[in-house]
Amino acid sequence: QVLDQARAAILEGGDVGDNFALIEAEMKELAEQMKMAQTSESLAKLAKEQTVNKFQVLASQHQAIEEKKARDIALAEKTVKRKTIEALFPVLDNFDRAERAIKPKTEDEEAICKSYNRLIESTVETFKTMGVTVIGKEAEGKPYDFETQEAVTQVPNPALPDESVMQVAEKGYIYDGTVMRAAKVVVSLNQEERDAKEAAEAAAAKAAAEEEAR
Repeated sequence: QVLDQARAAILEGGDVGDNFALIEAEMKELAEQMKMAQTSESLAKLAKEQTVNKFQVLASQHQAIEEKKARDIALAEKTVKRKTIEALFPVLDNFDRAERAIKPKTEDEEAICKSYNRLIESTVETFKTMGVTVIGKEAEGKPYDFETQEAVTQVPNPALPDESVMQVAEKGYIYDGTVMRAAKVVVSLNQEERDAKEAAEAAAAKAAAEEEAR
């Protein structure tokens, strides 16, 4: 309004001096309004950035919670499965004892024995589908493995390499990369091989000492 009055005064040839202060004040006010508008825009931009950052933080926290939940569920499932497997160990041991004790003499008894063996094999296969590795007869004749086997006795046997598994007395089980129960095994003692090995080691040690003394 002041600007309109000043413009009219100029057109009419009047004096604008009286309106100069008012014009200056209004220009200053307009400048402040423009500055406030810019400030409001900056605040709006800042608020938007803060909202985006907050959303990203919440999204990250939500993802972390979901991942932890998935891990907890997987761990709970493994724990339940592990306990179920452990509870079946005595049952499987009884199967193995019964298998060794059965000595069929007739065709009917032989048929019953075969059916029983198929039941045992089916149970073992079920264990394998659950992710369980069975340490059984396939270990016989192979080197003794102290990480997955437990030697219950050692028997002289020159026909096998020293410290080989002669017999699996009790099966072992591995689940999820962890030994749940070590297999109990009978280990061979080949004294001739052991003596030769010790003699070779002693000769090597003597030769190394002589070389060092030079």
